[in-house]
Amino acid sequence: MCKLDGVKFATGSERTGYAIMKKFRVIMLGHTGVGKTTYIASMYGTMQRPIEGFTVSTESQFDHQRLMDMNAGILRGAWPDATDQRSVYHLMLEYESQPVIPFEWIDYRGGAIRDRSSSEDSQQLIEGLITADCIVVFVDVHAISKGLTYINEIGRINILLTEVVKHTDYVKPLVVAYSKSDMVKTITPKLKKPVAGMIRAIEASDWLTGCFVPLACGRRAMNIETPVLYALSKGIRENKELAEETFRQYAERAEVSLKKAKSMQGWVDKLLSTAVGVPTQMDLAINEQQKAHEKQVAVDKFLAAIDRTDTHLDKISFF
Repeated sequence: MCKLDGVKFATGSERTGYAIMKKFRVIMLGHTGVGKTTYIASMYGTMQRPIEGFTVSTESQFDHQRLMDMNAGILRGAWPDATDQRSVYHLMLEYESQPVIPFEWIDYRGGAIRDRSSSEDSQQLIEGLITADCIVVFVDVHAISKGLTYINEIGRINILLTEVVKHTDYVKPLVVAYSKSDMVKTITPKLKKPVAGMIRAIEASDWLTGCFVPLACGRRAMNIETPVLYALSKGIRENKELAEETFRQYAERAEVSLKKAKSMQGWVDKLLSTAVGVPTQMDLAINEQQKAHEKQVAVDKFLAAIDRTDTHLDKISFF
C-alpha cells in the first residue's frame, strides 16, 4: 500500500490485557482555528460506534467525557474554543472489540507554529514532530477559497517539516487534511496549489510518505476515520508481527514440554509432581498450547483489521 510497506517506524510499547503492543504517537499541526481540536473530538465521538469494525476508546474517564461533550456541542453547531495549551490524549484503536494499537494523539496550540524557534513551545513542538510516528497537517480549505491562504502558515509548516527530515532516520506517514471541506463545492487544483510545494517535498523525501484527505466535522462529517486509520496502519502491522512472534514462542515451549512429557523424563516428572505438587510437563504443555491458541486468535483478528484498513485506504490519494 503506497510507500508504507516495509518501512521502519519509531515506537514505544505498552502492556495491555492482550500483550505488549507498540504504541504510536500522532501529532496534529496547523494554525489556530483550523479545526485540530474539533477533529479529535469529532473522531473520538464518531468512533464510539464501529466504523468498518474500528472503534476508539480511552481509559481516562475525564478525557472521555470531555471529548464526548465537545463532540455533542459540535453536532449542535457549537465549535470548541481554540486550544491555548498542549493536550495529549491516550487512546486505543480497537477492531471488533480487540485492541490493535495504543496511541497518543497530541494537540498543540496553533500559535506554537508561529513562535520563535527559541521559545519553549516551539522547541517542544519541533522535538515532538521529530519523535512522532505520524504527523497530521491541517489546512483550512475554506480560507484558501476566500483568498486567505496566508492564514494557514504553510511556509512555517514547511520549515518545521524540513527540521523533521533533517533529524529523523525512519519513515513517517504524513496526512494533509483539508479541513472544512464541506464549506467548498469541490476541491479544485487551484485550491490544492498552496500545498503543492509541500507535497513535492514529501514525494522527494526518503523520510516522509503521505496522503491527501478532504475532511469535515459536524453534521456534514466527511472522512472522519481516515486520518487515524492511515496514521496507525503500519502500527497495526507491527503489532500483528509481535503477536505472531509471541504465538511462535508459546507453540515452541508447548512442543518442548510435550516431548519431555512423552519421554522417560515425563515419568520421573510425574512422580515428582505427585510428591511435591508442581505441574507436570504435560500440564505445562497444555497451558502453553492454550496460550498459543489465544494468540493465534489475536493474530487472525490483526489480519482482518489490516485487510479492512487497506480496503478503506485504497479510496484516498497518496503521494
